[in-house]
Amino acid sequence: VVYTGALASLQRGKDDAKEVATGYECGCSLDRFSDIHPGDIIEAFQIIEIKKDSNLFFFLTNMQDEVHRFAITYHKKLRQKAMYKSVLDDIPGLGPKTRVKLLRKYKTIANLRTLSKEELETVLNKKVAETLYNKLREENA
Repeated sequence: VVYTGALASLQRGKDDAKEVATGYECGCSLDRFSDIHPGDIIEAFQIIEIKKDSNLFFFLTNMQDEVHRFAITYHKKLRQKAMYKSVLDDIPGLGPKTRVKLLRKYKTIANLRTLSKEELETVLNKKVAETLYNKLREENA
């Protein structure tokens, strides 16, 4: 969380706070911000102005753009994977070739749901057929 508001109060005086060793408790509160919990680490930073034509500004802007591009690409990839997810993907022992074979023969998952265990066993081994049968019934409920 980045908070840019004012420090409302500090339990110790400003001079004492400078001398506080790591691990020594020091209390504070922030104006209009109440989401602080025991054990949270609060860091203070000085805001400096950077000229828009400086190399540092150019570097930080490019870094921000790259982080944004990476995040967008990652989320697009997640959405794309979710679009092609099937109930058949979660069946152990049911590989990609068998999935394609099942879908070519029965066309849709809805058609697979209408099959009995015995009918599935004609295409799959008994253990995989039973797992698929149970998963299709579970998904249908």
